This record gives sequence, C-alpha cells and structure tokens, in this order.
Amino acid sequence: MEVTIIIPSRIGSTRLPRKSLLELDGKPIAYLIYEKCYKWGKANNVFVATDSEEIKEAVESRGGKAIMTSVDHENGTSRCFEAFEKIGSPSGILMNIQGDEPFIENNHLDCLLDTLVLNSHIDVSTTLYKIKDENDLKSDSVVKGDFNTEDKRINEFSRSPISEFGHMGVYGFRTELLEKIKSLPSTKREVEERLEQLKWMEGGLTIGGGLVPNKTIAIDVLSDYEKAKELIKNMAG
Repeated sequence: MEVTIIIPSRIGSTRLPRKSLLELDGKPIAYLIYEKCYKWGKANNVFVATDSEEIKEAVESRGGKAIMTSVDHENGTSRCFEAFEKIGSPSGILMNIQGDEPFIENNHLDCLLDTLVLNSHIDVSTTLYKIKDENDLKSDSVVKGDFNTEDKRINEFSRSPISEFGHMGVYGFRTELLEKIKSLPSTKREVEERLEQLKWMEGGLTIGGGLVPNKTIAIDVLSDYEKAKELIKNMAG
C-alpha cells in the first residue's frame, strides 16, 4: 500500500495572495510544508500541486517535487485529485495537506494514516483537537466535529458550537473511493455550511477522526503570517 501526500498551493489565495511564496524560517511556505511531509518518512510520494510556475520553481529549486494543475479548481481537494491522477494514481492512501499548514507535525500525519489503517470502517480520515478557547467554540470560522471517541466516527460537522472538538482541514482518503467522491453532487447543507465534507457524508462515506494534542496555526490572513513569524522567532530564541 502506497501513501501519497499532495499539498495544493495556489498563487491567487483570496485573503492572502501569494502566501505560498511567503517565507518562514527562510523557506517559502509551500516548500516548508513539502519538507515536513517528506521528512515524516512514511509517504512514498510527496508533491506540491500548484497553478503557478513560481511556486513550482520555488519547490523544485530546493529539491522538492511539484506538479502543475489547472487554474480553475474550486478548492484544494479537487486540485489534489487532479495532481494525483497526473502522477499515476497509485493505490493505497492519499493525504491532502493544505498549502496553508506550515506547522503540520508528524503527529497530525500519523493521525490521518493510522485512522484509516486501524479502522476498516472509515473511508476518509481527518484530525480533531480539543477547543480550549470559548471564543473559538462560538466562532463560525472554527469548524467543529461531533466525534465518537470509541469508533472514531464523526457524526456531524458544523460551524455552530455542536461539539468541544475543533476540526483541522486535512484529510486522508482510501484511493479506491476517489472516483465516487468526485462524482458526488453538491448538497444544500454543504453549500449552507461551506463544508465540502458534508457532501461526502451525505453521499454515504464514513469520515473518521483522531485527536491530536494541538491545532496548527494555518496561514489564512496576514495576521496569521505575522503570528507565525513571531512564533518561529521565539522558538529560535
């Protein structure tokens, strides 16, 4: 069974354009994520999937692997799937690590892999963390997952405060299910909540989660980037 990691990174991010080329710790964010996934050591293939020659060059010039994809994708998942097809669709597990996760850690990657390997009833894996801030619980920018800790099944996702568990937008897929996932039509709840995983659940897929001890700082807006730079500075100091 092969494990493939795809990191979708587009140049025209709406809220922070060109963020994949912003540097942290002296490296472009796209390459930094690639490097962490590669050094994890359990993936047979790691690629950055991008619509930008600049991002491709930034990754490849440092020894990483990148693949060009269409500019027309609605989200990172569809970009990830296109790249997976282009590299030959190896059977096994496909992991989608978004291009805004430079603080991804081995325990997050282990969680995605182990949830699928150890639970045959799970079709798609993701990660959850315990929400510690009351404001995060109330915020609709923080996605929550109603989680059964015994069988790892996630019963519901919502931006409403349905659960004390927050959701990180990284996924593992059983590759034999990708064609089914791609063919699923949009649903009312998916559109209302702006959560593509609701479409998968309503389409009959079982999403499972594992708990990680900490959430990452995802780089979504400029203030996230400034916070990330300060964190790295403090770690170095």
